[in-house]
Amino acid sequence: MAQRWRKDPGKRKAAHRALRKMKVIAGRLIRELERKLPDPIRREQRGNFALYRRVLKPTARRSGQNLFPARTAGLLHEQRQGTQKV
Repeated sequence: MAQRWRKDPGKRKAAHRALRKMKVIAGRLIRELERKLPDPIRREQRGNFALYRRVLKPTARRSGQNLFPARTAGLLHEQRQGTQKV
C-alpha cells in the first residue's frame, strides 16, 4: 500500500522504504530459485533470470538502459485512421 501514493511528498519516504523492501524480497526469492532448481530447468530459464537480475540492479533505472528493447523488426503493425482500421 505504501507504493500507491508514492508521488505525495509526505509519503515518498515510506514508499521508497517499501520499494527497497520489495526489491530485497524479490532478490532473495530469485537467488533461492536459482539455487534450488534442477540444472536442466535452470539452463532453460537462464534468460529470464538475467532479466530479473537486471531489473533488480540498483542503477538499471538511472543509467538510461532500456530493460525491454523494442522488437519492431519483423512485426506487422495495423494501420489506423482515427479509430477504424485501414
